[in-house]
Amino acid sequence: MLIFSYPSKLLKLFGNKSFYKKFPLWWGLVPNDIILDLTDRIYAPINIRMTKNEITKTLSDVGFTKIEVKEVRDGLFIKVIK
Repeated sequence: MLIFSYPSKLLKLFGNKSFYKKFPLWWGLVPNDIILDLTDRIYAPINIRMTKNEITKTLSDVGFTKIEVKEVRDGLFIKVIK
């Protein structure tokens, strides 16, 4: 786990601001950050990855309106009205 996050921190420290985020688990600061994220992924019964456009279309197709999709570091956050 920390095998990925520490090298990415070194790349960031030495000035490679665009490449360090390509490492898996680059955002981990302490072991608990990574362990809790991995546990969440393991226990999730369904894990579907969608783009902003895909989730907007899917929600629109099932009748939601005023769909606001905000993209943040952790993923997509969605606000809708039905």
